[in-house]
Amino acid sequence: MKHPEDDARDREREERLDEAIASILSEPAMTGVRERLLKRAASWTAATVPHAIRWRPPAFAGVAIAASIIVVVCLIFLRRGPGEMQGGGGGAEKPRSAFFEAHPIAFAIVADEAPILAALSGPRDPVSLGGKVMTRDETGKLLVFPDALHVWDWTKSRSSRVRNGVAMRSARPLALSPDGKMLVSLWGEAIDLETGERKDFPGFGDERHRVHSIRFSVDGKSVALLVWSYEGKPNQYERPISPSTRILEWTTGKLLRELPAPLVHLSRWLAFAPDGRSVVLGVPDAASQPRDVRLERRDLATGDVMTRFEPALKLVAIAISPDGRYVCGSEYYGHLFIWRTDSGKLVKEIAITRDGKHDPFAQVEVMQFSPDGRYLAAAPRHKALKVYETATGREVAQVPLDLPSFVTHLRWSKDGQAITIVTDSAHEGGGRLSIEPQRRTPAYDIYPAVYRLQWKEILSGTAVPLPVAPGGD
Repeated sequence: MKHPEDDARDREREERLDEAIASILSEPAMTGVRERLLKRAASWTAATVPHAIRWRPPAFAGVAIAASIIVVVCLIFLRRGPGEMQGGGGGAEKPRSAFFEAHPIAFAIVADEAPILAALSGPRDPVSLGGKVMTRDETGKLLVFPDALHVWDWTKSRSSRVRNGVAMRSARPLALSPDGKMLVSLWGEAIDLETGERKDFPGFGDERHRVHSIRFSVDGKSVALLVWSYEGKPNQYERPISPSTRILEWTTGKLLRELPAPLVHLSRWLAFAPDGRSVVLGVPDAASQPRDVRLERRDLATGDVMTRFEPALKLVAIAISPDGRYVCGSEYYGHLFIWRTDSGKLVKEIAITRDGKHDPFAQVEVMQFSPDGRYLAAAPRHKALKVYETATGREVAQVPLDLPSFVTHLRWSKDGQAITIVTDSAHEGGGRLSIEPQRRTPAYDIYPAVYRLQWKEILSGTAVPLPVAPGGD
């Protein structure tokens, strides 16, 4: 089972693999092999075709492609020699990988309550929102700097403020405080975005207690950490023994409460209630499948369970309405569940559709209720903005989003008359398989962008995402 957060990256890797296979099959040696296979197959009759192949053409096609790939790799090996394939050969410089990054180098980090967006890694000079930056040249040389922090206030300027020399132990994931003033890493490293002052906060774990996700309360006074503990030093083979949710006082690092946590890597496993007195979080469900999560509302003063929400689900994200009346949980196989916060009663289960049919791959990581709680806006993975009526689950609007990347953040304006969306960085070029080094293409990052849609146009079906102009909210 793939993790929800890895779904987009897995799809991109599949696209890169298809690209690589197409490149291999276009080689002269492979063209001849393919033509001979097709000619041989065309000469067969029903009597001569082996029974296993006759009834399994897809399997035969797969075997043919696999055999073709093996033949090409052997030809390359024989032509270049084992020393060159491994980067050896008389002290010559080791060739760079034929693949560059299949994902962006810089990722968007957005403040929940302020018009602040940040990205760690980039050039030394300012970058515009949605700007395209070359990250590697044809030789594979890295052209951006991992310690260059770019910060945008989209109400003031489309160009970033650059702060160089921001070396952090963890480059991703990071979090911004709700007011957009502090950048925080999983190790408790915090950078003041105005002054550049650095501070290390206690309580963020150590080598044996790894923080995987960070969530701030609405007022920024508390922070929740998803922590996985290990018996020894974590590695790719060792499983954590006790996941937990730690609620800390942000300014001091004081542990306020420790709660259960799921053994699933989620960035939105928890949501603070608007009043900051309780949280809704995912906890392990022993009665269900291993990755199933049950939602609970917990009192932060006592840790007691206030409400349980059924059914258990393969959780992706949680949202609470601003008035605190509703809770929404998104599920891995393309469903949204809306409950009443006080009673736990299921209001509606919504099947996310695409072209009129349920889309089981439409995971929703980004969603938010309108200020009055009447509507829920959600951005599924298939690049669309959907709006549902909370009380009935009815889809009232859908806006296609033909944008460079997925939506990583959305918010309603305070008057509910507009929705602002932020796209994550996108990757372009550089990932193509090249048999010859000179055929490599440069790699680019398309930096995050901010768009706004008007509510009236969303309802009328005429909405188009327009880049936010400085001076807006």
